[in-house]
Amino acid sequence: MARSGGDAKRPRDGFVRQLAPLAVLLVVVAAVLGVVALRREADRGREAELLLVRLDGLTQQQYAQLGRAVSSGTVDEELLARVRASRSAFDATYESLQSLQGDEPVGALPADVAGFRASADAAFRMVSDGQPSSAGERLRGETAPAVDRVLAKLAAAAAVSGEDARQLEHRSDLGSLGVLLAAGCIVWLLLRQSGRARRDAARTHAEMANQQRFRSLVQNSSDVITVVDAAGVIRYQTPSVAQVFGYEPDELVGVALAKVVHPEDLRDVQRTLLETARSDSPSSQLVECRVQHADGSWRHVETAVSDRLADPQVGGMILNARDVTERKELEEQLAHQAFHDSLTGLANRALFRNRIEHALARIRRQQNPIAVLLFDLDAFKTINDSLGHAFGDALLCAVAERLVALLRPSDTPCRLGGDEFAVLVEDLVGGLDATVVAERILEALRVPFLVDGKEVVTAASVGITIASSADHDADDLLRNADVAMYTAKSRGRNRCELFKPSMHQAMLDRLDLEADLRRALDRGEFVLHYQPTVSLASGWISGMEALVRWNSPERGLVPPAMFIPVAEDTGLIVSLGLWVLEEACRQAVAWKHEFGSDAPRTMSVNLSARQLQDEGLVADVAAILERSGIRPEHVVLEITESAVMSDAAAMTARLHELKSLGVRLAIDDFGTGYSSMSYLCSFPIDILKIDRSFVHGVRDEPQKMGIVRTIVELGRILDLQTVAEGIELSEEHQQLRDLECDLGQGYWFARPLSVEQAVELLSAQAAARRRGEFSVLPGALALDAS
Repeated sequence: MARSGGDAKRPRDGFVRQLAPLAVLLVVVAAVLGVVALRREADRGREAELLLVRLDGLTQQQYAQLGRAVSSGTVDEELLARVRASRSAFDATYESLQSLQGDEPVGALPADVAGFRASADAAFRMVSDGQPSSAGERLRGETAPAVDRVLAKLAAAAAVSGEDARQLEHRSDLGSLGVLLAAGCIVWLLLRQSGRARRDAARTHAEMANQQRFRSLVQNSSDVITVVDAAGVIRYQTPSVAQVFGYEPDELVGVALAKVVHPEDLRDVQRTLLETARSDSPSSQLVECRVQHADGSWRHVETAVSDRLADPQVGGMILNARDVTERKELEEQLAHQAFHDSLTGLANRALFRNRIEHALARIRRQQNPIAVLLFDLDAFKTINDSLGHAFGDALLCAVAERLVALLRPSDTPCRLGGDEFAVLVEDLVGGLDATVVAERILEALRVPFLVDGKEVVTAASVGITIASSADHDADDLLRNADVAMYTAKSRGRNRCELFKPSMHQAMLDRLDLEADLRRALDRGEFVLHYQPTVSLASGWISGMEALVRWNSPERGLVPPAMFIPVAEDTGLIVSLGLWVLEEACRQAVAWKHEFGSDAPRTMSVNLSARQLQDEGLVADVAAILERSGIRPEHVVLEITESAVMSDAAAMTARLHELKSLGVRLAIDDFGTGYSSMSYLCSFPIDILKIDRSFVHGVRDEPQKMGIVRTIVELGRILDLQTVAEGIELSEEHQQLRDLECDLGQGYWFARPLSVEQAVELLSAQAAARRRGEFSVLPGALALDAS
């Protein structure tokens, strides 16, 4: 900027230097003309005297004589006559005299024409008439020299006439012109000099004001301005460094810049200083770095670097630093929120995919395989819906903490959403197996969680996929791990499965099954089969259990184990369960009308965990009881032990609501869960169903015999009916009968029957009773049903 300003001034200065000789010449000419004009003006009085002699022939001595005569009162008549004659000449020249009054007075001409006219009139009257006037009296009192001056002026005025006057005026104009030129040139030179002085003074004042303003800005700036020399040593520091970095200004002077800049940022700062020094551009360059605060912390700054090494008043690089720590922290916070789960603090899906892509890229270089593990919590929805979302969030945080604790620092845990988690395990070498990691996760999740003072038991199903080459991408690995996880769920949950290509086809089949299942309920493709519950003491049918079947036009008769888990996962089980309950109640009423006292006394229907979580369950059950017309005590609602114990407190309240309708409640698969005696006593249940795993082999295995005996005794103590499931052999039948178990159910008595087969069995039982027979032969019924 300074160079361009100097270049702009040089043409103007050259033009002024070219005009200087001409100005000097004009000044000299004007001065000569002025001197000549002044000299001529000095001779004007003598010229007037000569003209006066030509006008009336009087000499100056005669005018002096005339003056003395006038003063003494004795006037020469001859002279008097000649004076009278000059009166007419005076009158003729008065107008010329008056016209000169408007110009600048020169020589001996009077300045006050009117006053001179009055004095001249008085003199003429006194001399010509001999009669003094008041003016004449005054003149008479004047001294002779005074009268001489009046008369001399009169004579000079009278002389200014005709050609003589024009010549005098011409010479006067020339003199005036010369004087004016001289004065003008002098004034121009004086004004020019004065203007230059004023400009210099204004420039000096502006520079001083700018310096004061700059000093004020620098001293009071919130930015930190630093001057470093070519060696990178601090030579100046503004006072704002105390507020921003906690140092006194003089404390950093003489300190190398490298001492206060973060080592990781020093290279960028040095490169920016070097590039700025080498650049021809006057603009500054920006660099971001961290500067150490006096308290040892690091502050983020944005620095503008300017080169002033060539400026003698600076002699260094100017660093204008602004503290942007708050902005950087906000940016980091936003970046963390963009790539981390807000609830657990784990990596989110976006960051997890990015980490997988980087791990796959490293496989190309290091050839070390990686694994992706994906799992979700079994029955988490039950916990979340029954205990509330706040409790569910707290449980997810506890799971995340436990997950981080058992993984290596190099592994990446992630929350994909909901209760779904994933883990990236890199560098599967040195005996580290992905299956081992999965088992450790399952073992850690099996330990009960204590959340808000409540103990919660959960489990997980883990899917594993391994990549040993870079032929996959992140989406492929996540999809494969998801397929493996659902395979683990379908095979019993609380386990891990390694992905196999065949699983992908199984997943496609499952998706097709889900789509067909949604249409099946609308198309009325579901049917009920019924399995008898038999009194072990009498052998008569005590009740029926309704079991849903899917009679698909494309798939045929689909067993419950194939579609019930899908219905649970998709939520279709709620509407399907209500249909089962209403159809079973309707059938029970129909059999009551058909068989009377020979009809089954109870109708049992299963309620899933998902149904128990539904807020409208109790109202729906009440409505079905009313529509079907069945007596509530003839309805048994069976609930699995695991469903009840997932949230014992909430389930206790729900069970009491159902019990208030008058129905009977049964705990299905008893002995396989985590029931405690305190909860068992608080549940409003009526029946304990012993799981088939304890019944099978009960005769040959003493341990199973002891468990069954304990459950039967517990039921007797609590005044609960006991039902043994899965009786398939006559020995099992006999052993349970000897243990005084109340009821039995299984293939030994009958398989699940269609409505027509159930009607046939009930008809045979009614006929046997009428014949007085003890019971229908269970073995024969089993063979017939098959």
